[in-house]
Amino acid sequence: AGGKNVDAYPHSTLFGRSGIYETCNRMGSDPNYPTCVAGKGTEPLLREVLATPEGQAYFSADKQIGQVWSVAPENIWTPAHCKAEGVTCDALILHIASEGYDEGQVEEKVELLELRARVAYLGQENHSKAIWNAYVKHKGVLVYGFFPNSNHYGISILDLPRAKIVPGLDFRQQNLMKLAWGGLSEKRGGDAVAFVRDFDLNSDDYAELSRLHDLFGTEQRAACTWLQQRPERWQHLVRFPERKQQAVFCFKVGEGMCTSAYIGGWVIFFFQIFLAVGIGLWSRSFDNAKGVPIADNAREVLEAAMKGLPPPGPASAKSTGLSHRGAARARFVEAFKDVPLVLRHRRSFANFARSTFDPDFELPPSPGADRWVADFSRRTLIPYLFVSRGDGMKQVMVATLALGLFASSISTLLYQLITWETYRLDPHAY
Repeated sequence: AGGKNVDAYPHSTLFGRSGIYETCNRMGSDPNYPTCVAGKGTEPLLREVLATPEGQAYFSADKQIGQVWSVAPENIWTPAHCKAEGVTCDALILHIASEGYDEGQVEEKVELLELRARVAYLGQENHSKAIWNAYVKHKGVLVYGFFPNSNHYGISILDLPRAKIVPGLDFRQQNLMKLAWGGLSEKRGGDAVAFVRDFDLNSDDYAELSRLHDLFGTEQRAACTWLQQRPERWQHLVRFPERKQQAVFCFKVGEGMCTSAYIGGWVIFFFQIFLAVGIGLWSRSFDNAKGVPIADNAREVLEAAMKGLPPPGPASAKSTGLSHRGAARARFVEAFKDVPLVLRHRRSFANFARSTFDPDFELPPSPGADRWVADFSRRTLIPYLFVSRGDGMKQVMVATLALGLFASSISTLLYQLITWETYRLDPHAY
């Protein structure tokens, strides 16, 4: 059954049953099992045969199979009715362990049926050795067993006759359970849970797995070999339906494709959009009407700015609302926009072809001040443009920042959508 951290799903085509088995056929009437060397004609019911001295001697493991295994006295359980005076309980039921294998149920059957037998716990390896030894020698021994299980050195528990017990008191057949970790559905494991729920083994599959386990000796190699040999039994179930239903937005970390990184990506995206919109609206708040008009006398403005003099021209400090220094700086920025004559001048071919000493030769105009090209370094230019009040320069710079943030948000959005689409379509991603 499912526990706090384990979910259980019943097999629909695979059943299991525990019980007490005999290693050979006492009655000699069933050709499917080897006939015991002795004991033919004894009572069929286990309770009745154990009530006789012959049955006790017959199922005394020490006498039947010899000392091929040893068991400490503390690993032998004795029922209360065997402690009564005059009651003989030499017979042993060979069990694997007192915990983990139908815990307490064999002991409960012994007490309920008042079987004159003790229960010995041998461990997995000695338990398999005892079964193999008794089976090949056709000597009767009572053993605990369950099906389906791994083989005991090539001997399946189905090769042994089941001890005859009153049907209503015997172990019942049950659906075998498939177990899965209970946290799978919260850790991107919904598809694995769906596979565990729908995948079923039948008795033939388990018999083959038992044979492979006996051959290779490890569960991992036996399972991998079976999966490679029988893809038709499981491949059609690997559909990963949960991924295709994954929503693009999620809020619970560990559910589906939701991770802290994925949720953080959406937080960054919306923060970038918020900043881009906010800064874009802020850029519209600047009053461009107070900007300084473009100067026609750019060279005079440049010269005045270099000498630290008030800027010439009709735009005075009073009309612009700026100090002389602020107006000079603003017009200095405007002067940057005026293309020097040296770049606007077009030299004729006739003048270009003349000799330098030709009296009709005309010199090209002077290149002008270098300040037009690169007066500021990058380190000073960007801050200057942000604080400038000339012709809406601050508005342009702030709007440029907003557009940059918006472009960055588009990149974040594309990354998030690609991650989501990859998770939905690729069963092996993430």
